[in-house]
Amino acid sequence: MDGTGRDGTLVNVGAAPNPVDSYNVFSLINARRSIAGATIGSPRETQETLDFCAEHHITPEIEKISVADVPAALEKLSQARYRYVTDISTFDEE
Repeated sequence: MDGTGRDGTLVNVGAAPNPVDSYNVFSLINARRSIAGATIGSPRETQETLDFCAEHHITPEIEKISVADVPAALEKLSQARYRYVTDISTFDEE
């Protein structure tokens, strides 16, 4: 949380192996923010999600890159608006 905006929720999916850093509770209260947690879901729940996405034509936004482009993608990862997917057919090009 960067200190801007209101009414946000940080959802932690899964469990970290170590405790998460502490936070100032007043920064949550004053900005009407919350922290929530969730598991990744059972196989049945995962299938329901995939079925829902298929029914509603919801697809991921990706950029397919070659192995040679991985270092550049890592450099701009924080700016990505979609998921990078490495084209495995380009492994032989290295």
